[in-house]
Amino acid sequence: MIVWLSSYPRSGNTFLRVILKSIFSVNTYSIHDDASDIGSDKDTMKVVGHEFLPQDFDIRKKRKEKKIYCIKTHKLFDESIKDEDKVIYLIRDGRESSLSFKKYLEM
Repeated sequence: MIVWLSSYPRSGNTFLRVILKSIFSVNTYSIHDDASDIGSDKDTMKVVGHEFLPQDFDIRKKRKEKKIYCIKTHKLFDESIKDEDKVIYLIRDGRESSLSFKKYLEM
């Protein structure tokens, strides 16, 4: 089963991933890979519960499994998201999200 963790960038997706890891021991993936972000630091990866998607990850096959795959995305709904998938959509005040994104771009 696929569960999308969806949000606009800087809207609390990492916070949700930390909660999933620390409370439920659930590791999460990112459709964006995050190799230069969360995936660049092993300690951060551990706290967030970030795992890289395997090269042979077949979303169509994983969708049919009982195991839950929580995958972060910032994409709008497109062909990769199907009706049978579950979605947790995070919403944050757009002003705060935009300010956070601006600061992120300035780093």
